[in-house]
Amino acid sequence: MAQVDSERVREEIISILDTYTAAVCKVTEAYAGRRTKERDINWLALQAAKEYGAARVHAGIMLDKAKAMAALEDIEKSHGDAFEEVEHYHGYMKVLAWLLQGEPIPVPDFWGYGDFQAPTFLPGPGLRRERWPWNHAFFSTGMDYLLHASSPWIRRAMITSIEGAAVGFHYAMSRLPRSDGLLERIHVLEQSVVDDELHHGPEVIDEIAAEPPREAVFNEALEKIWHLRELELYQRNEQFLQPMTEDEVRDLARAMRAKAIAPVDLYRSALRS
Repeated sequence: MAQVDSERVREEIISILDTYTAAVCKVTEAYAGRRTKERDINWLALQAAKEYGAARVHAGIMLDKAKAMAALEDIEKSHGDAFEEVEHYHGYMKVLAWLLQGEPIPVPDFWGYGDFQAPTFLPGPGLRRERWPWNHAFFSTGMDYLLHASSPWIRRAMITSIEGAAVGFHYAMSRLPRSDGLLERIHVLEQSVVDDELHHGPEVIDEIAAEPPREAVFNEALEKIWHLRELELYQRNEQFLQPMTEDEVRDLARAMRAKAIAPVDLYRSALRS
């Protein structure tokens, strides 16, 4: 089977990420249009827990690398990954503390939302399927795809999409109207997260495009990337306590997959800069 053209690889990956960004903007707009204090608290608490959980995994990976006497440059990368997640965790917790004004966080077992196994990011026992079915599905499916990828190229493409696409959500949150003190604070925080994380996807897109795979491998990767982006729409809606119905999210996911939504010029612009 023929090898895929490098430019096609680049265009398809950028198109998926920018179309997903447009779709997740619809989810954040639904949250903004149906805001309650409960929704505000819930998504902030869960996002903080997820950032903290990611920091724990990266810190564990760093220590494992140190024990194995990996190259210091490799250890330093994991340290940087962990510290970046800690910075974001601090940001969300500070906004949440401002919102709660000294009251305890009223989200039961919220730390479990970010309970990931190291080094795989598979759901740990605290991330219960019955509590957060879509978050569990996103991480269990995504990590299963990574761990059982049929080729190294698919694994690299999956990492590109998982690490890169999350910034689409942060971009969407940064674009919400700054109509009150909370959304003013969210804008500043989310813009800083976008600035930190936007490189995670684009920095690898050109690398994987430079070594294009054969058609079958490429098509398998695209199918899995699209599926994860669909799961991520449900996951974010769940994080906001379902401002959209599941039928609405299903329709949105179908429109995204069909590219019936105009893409946001986020990753394409980042690659030009």
